[in-house]
Amino acid sequence: MASALVVSMMIALTPASTLALDAASPAPSPPSVASAAAPPAPTATGSWLGLVLGESSRMVRSTLGKPLEILTTSAGDLWRYDYDNRNVGLELLFDQDQLVNIAARVKPSKQSALTDPYGGALGLSAAALQSARGTPIATYDSGASIAYGAPDGVRWFYAIDSGVVSAIEESKPLPPPSPPAQVVADATHDGSSIAKALIVDASNDADAVNAEYVYIRGLECGVSGTWQVTTQRLIAQGGRYYDQLHAACKNSMLERDFYFDITQSYGH
Repeated sequence: MASALVVSMMIALTPASTLALDAASPAPSPPSVASAAAPPAPTATGSWLGLVLGESSRMVRSTLGKPLEILTTSAGDLWRYDYDNRNVGLELLFDQDQLVNIAARVKPSKQSALTDPYGGALGLSAAALQSARGTPIATYDSGASIAYGAPDGVRWFYAIDSGVVSAIEESKPLPPPSPPAQVVADATHDGSSIAKALIVDASNDADAVNAEYVYIRGLECGVSGTWQVTTQRLIAQGGRYYDQLHAACKNSMLERDFYFDITQSYGH
């Protein structure tokens, strides 16, 4: 079972006329599948135990070697090591192949004075910890876990057992991914004109274009036919931005334009 401290803390931490800008040009090949952009890595912090939050599993392996155990949890992949002459159990949590959590816990009947960069240490009394670190930003479970924040957004958690620090945890989860792009179509937005342009809900240009192609490919034309985009251009009008996609039906002579309002994602 994954460490309750690691998983629970991750969850707890768990955002004027029409102006044609581009002349009509051959449409690019329709993207087959949207490529999810890699989420931004956590801001690199100072090294602790030779590790830096945000580094890849490959870098961690080059530092610590092969883990004793790898577990799949709801928060990510959990790697386990022995540390400090086997007095400490080290647990590392990876989200999308980035190190987001480091937890060092004293093993039962063992002792360790492992320290962190802020003066906290395993075996330190709760009073001495607060003397070294100051007032915590939060406490959990009636003082069984104490949390501190760093300027770079990293959180430090200290588990207190019998009045002394039994575990230290450094954590900075990845930001949540952007929601998938989608095309909003209704009675007043059928894509037949700029006035009725389909609304594209996307966070960047690439996702917006991909959503447009996916939408058009999903429409039937003629008798069980599908649309194929032949040209595409960008239009600015009234302070908003639109994609005009011209498409032809594969099994008939039908042709038409589709208009998409891409103002939300334009330039991103």
